Amino acid sequence: MIGLAGTTIGQGLLFDTLVVRSLMTPSITTLLGRWFWWPQRVRQRPGPQPWPKPIQREPEEALV
Repeated sequence: MIGLAGTTIGQGLLFDTLVVRSLMTPSITTLLGRWFWWPQRVRQRPGPQPWPKPIQREPEEALV
């Protein structure tokens, strides 16, 4: 059972390496053209906002 699982994983890795990454990805890139590189226009991130000032509280009287 473990040998069967190992063989299946090994075949999947070979398929991914030899077929998907070397043939399918470049062909899909060619077919989609510019649409492959979505988002084409990246919005600029807003600038950092200043930290809010800490609230100044009056010292509380000690409870006796």
